[in-house]
Amino acid sequence: MSGYGAAVKPQKVLIAGDVRGEFGALFSKVVAAHEKHGPFACVFCVGDFLGAGADPATSLRPYIAGEKRAPITTYLLNARPDCAAVRELLTGCPSGEIAKDIVLLAGSALTVLCGLMVAYDARPPSPPPTHAGPTRPGEDEEGFGETEELDAAFARRGYAGVDLLLTGEWPRGVCAGLDGAAREQAATALALARAGSNGSADSADAQRVAVELDAFGTRRAARLAAAARPRYHFAGGASAAWARAPYSNYGDCGLPRSNGDGVGAGAGVGSSGAPDALSASQAGTTTPSHVTRFVSLAPVADPLGRKWLHALNLVPMARMERAKLSEVPAGTTACPYAHDQRPLPHAQAHLDALAPTLAPLPIVASPAGVPSGGFGPPPQLLPPNPTRPHGPPQPWAQPPL
Repeated sequence: MSGYGAAVKPQKVLIAGDVRGEFGALFSKVVAAHEKHGPFACVFCVGDFLGAGADPATSLRPYIAGEKRAPITTYLLNARPDCAAVRELLTGCPSGEIAKDIVLLAGSALTVLCGLMVAYDARPPSPPPTHAGPTRPGEDEEGFGETEELDAAFARRGYAGVDLLLTGEWPRGVCAGLDGAAREQAATALALARAGSNGSADSADAQRVAVELDAFGTRRAARLAAAARPRYHFAGGASAAWARAPYSNYGDCGLPRSNGDGVGAGAGVGSSGAPDALSASQAGTTTPSHVTRFVSLAPVADPLGRKWLHALNLVPMARMERAKLSEVPAGTTACPYAHDQRPLPHAQAHLDALAPTLAPLPIVASPAGVPSGGFGPPPQLLPPNPTRPHGPPQPWAQPPL
């Protein structure tokens, strides 16, 4: 037994793009994947799960009535929190379980799902502040939603990151630091998404999108991505199939830079706000933190045949050896997120006041015979909150060995 990775069984999960009411197509493919590559513990759906129409919840009603059942536990990220149909679904369902094995993730939380540490954000944008200046974390001219609980959890001492971050929006600036070819691929993916089912996006369309590339998405999603330091960040809403090259969480995006303790300065964000280049000595080796992979998925049953279902086979990061977790694959870039996407400095007093209310998770002991080399105890969970529709977070449980 060489370490956590050898002792703990990986967790197999699926992630799907915008469902838009196509639950039949979603579950058919989930069953096929489950039989061929499973078993999978659950499927996470990001983006719009209802779609348009006079009664957007029509496709869900057979499941709510018990006439049909999801093949595995299905988590729906509520990317339309202001939708009347969503509010109706949540009526009388404080736990968020709107049907057997179908759970609606509303609000924002840091919790344990399917054996993995998961952070998600599905809050609606707040109205623009009416006071002279922003005073709360995540509140500025865009009218960010209330994510101060997540901000405080991410700021806790000993916090190391999460396995998954799920957002209903792309993070602004995620393409920063990429080379011209990678940026062109991202622009083409977004242009195809904007073209819709006709799939007629030419180079001119891609060029127009490329001009707006660094302004696409929201600062709230970028700020959460920088603070959460996820291993994987899945975002819905854009209807684009694209995966970014991994980026390092070492430097200004994650761990502080060295101040003479013998550790290299690492990559981060320069004074201009643009990412520094990841040094050749870091790429392909290890750093004191892990990398993040950002993935955007096409809508379910996409007529253009783009990828809309992603499978993961992950050992929970809390059970991994630090050296294995912090490996840096070739092609890794610096963190793309600039300083102005971090929690607002003047909100630190508010975060400091909120942080003590978070309930710590118990430290899980190392498996017998394994030296203490893991990434530390799981991060802090948010306390139970009766106003949060998804219910209280689950207590940490060691995944089955």
